[in-house]
Amino acid sequence: MLHDLRVTCKSLRYLIELYAPLYDEHALDDVITALKRLQDHLGILQDSDVQTTAIASFGAQMRGMPGADPCVQTAIAQLTKRLRRRARKTRSPFEACVGDFDSRKNRRRIAALFSATSPRSHG
Repeated sequence: MLHDLRVTCKSLRYLIELYAPLYDEHALDDVITALKRLQDHLGILQDSDVQTTAIASFGAQMRGMPGADPCVQTAIAQLTKRLRRRARKTRSPFEACVGDFDSRKNRRRIAALFSATSPRSHG
C-alpha cells in the first residue's frame, strides 16, 4: 500500500508540475514541496520494508545451509534490527508529514489553486 501511495503521489506531482504554467507557480511550490516530502518519507518506509524482508529471507536461507557462519547470522540479525529501528523512527515524522499534507489549510490551498477559475489562461 505504501508503494501504491508513493506512485500516486508521484503521478499527482508530475501532473501538477506539467500544468504548473497554467497556475500561480509560487502558490504551487508549497503543494509540490509537501508532495516531495511525503514521497521521500514513503520511499524510506518502502525501502526499509523491502530491505528488511530481503535480508530476513537471506538469513533464513543461510540458516538451512551446512557450514553457515554464525557471524554472518549475527550480522544479518543486527542489520535487520537497524532497518526496523530506522522504519520506526521514520513512522512518526511520516505521520506528521501526512497530517501536514492532509491539513485543512493545505486542502483549502489545493482547492483554491485548482478551482475552475484559477488557471491563468484558458487557451
